[in-house]
Amino acid sequence: MRLMLMSGLLWTLAACDNGATDDTAEVDNDIIDEDGDGFSASVDCDDDDAKINPEATEICDEVDNNCDGDIDGGTGLTVFQDVDEDGYGDRPSPAINCDVPFGFAAEGNDCNDNNEAIFPGADELCNNFDDDCDGATDEEAVDAGSWYEDADGDGFGDDSTEQRGCDVPAGFAYEGGDCDEGEPLINPGMPESCNDGIDDDCDPTTTENGVVSFYSYTEDKVYDLTQVFQSGSTLFPARYVNTMPGEMTFCGGKWYGAIETFADLDIKGIGGSRFNELDANHRFPTLVIDETEPLNVTVTGITLRRGDAQKNGQDGYRRSGGNLFCKDAASLLVNDVVITDGRAESGGGMYIQNCPTEIYDTEFSLNNGVYGGALNVYGSEEVY
Repeated sequence: MRLMLMSGLLWTLAACDNGATDDTAEVDNDIIDEDGDGFSASVDCDDDDAKINPEATEICDEVDNNCDGDIDGGTGLTVFQDVDEDGYGDRPSPAINCDVPFGFAAEGNDCNDNNEAIFPGADELCNNFDDDCDGATDEEAVDAGSWYEDADGDGFGDDSTEQRGCDVPAGFAYEGGDCDEGEPLINPGMPESCNDGIDDDCDPTTTENGVVSFYSYTEDKVYDLTQVFQSGSTLFPARYVNTMPGEMTFCGGKWYGAIETFADLDIKGIGGSRFNELDANHRFPTLVIDETEPLNVTVTGITLRRGDAQKNGQDGYRRSGGNLFCKDAASLLVNDVVITDGRAESGGGMYIQNCPTEIYDTEFSLNNGVYGGALNVYGSEEVY
């Protein structure tokens, strides 16, 4: 009976054992690709990063990008010795790691590694060096000048002919703005002169009214005397001494001042004596023609007012000719002139001594003198 029970138990256990299943299974890494980069986990050393796989490019990031077991392997930079430390070198050297060593640069092609201002991409300058290492010298330099064709040789050229370069071309000038290349006395460097509307300074906004200019016959040059005469006032009239032969032109205004000339001089007022007035305010003789040299003087189109020869004997002025003094001159021409309110012992308005003189269309008024209020002619018969 015991034997039968054991046999039945063994049969039961065997039956149970034959029906059992195993719930554990092996994972096939040849199939699984978690990051979807086309490489299975069996060959992908980081299956969570699609940028890391056996065909990835190794870069300098301290990661084994191509799963070859060599971190940053084969990615050493080509660096260049950089003596002048301008970021560009000229002698290639292999790097031992991903960093650029001190004294080296990642960029090459430095054509002068002893000058930190010379490297590829530098600004080209006018200095006879190839600053940007492109094989050319001073081309399209950032500091190149603008040059303008100067046909009349006055130092100013025509804006429409502009050329840029480091060296001035023949027949060109550094300054532009010349409005008349056929006349050397017209350019932006000239003062505006009284010459019937000609734009001497090439500035159409400049007016000729109030301008006083002087053209030197010997220098062929124009001087602007406007500030000289405008600096005069009723209390302190300007006192101008002329030493060069030339033409002094007044253009429509009133000026407080006086003139003494030691050289041939032509005084001209544009518009006539009614529009131009030189007023000495009884401080000086208005016009003195020095007698040390036989001078030729003309005075036209101006009013000479309030000259005074009585107060100025102490500083060398004659006590004759309140508004106009002429002695021992070669010639004097007075035309369209008003001579008024002058004071002197001799010739309150005008004093002439050994001075061949022609007077036309001239008005004398309100002049005072002990000997000749308007005009005193002494020792000369050549007065017309």
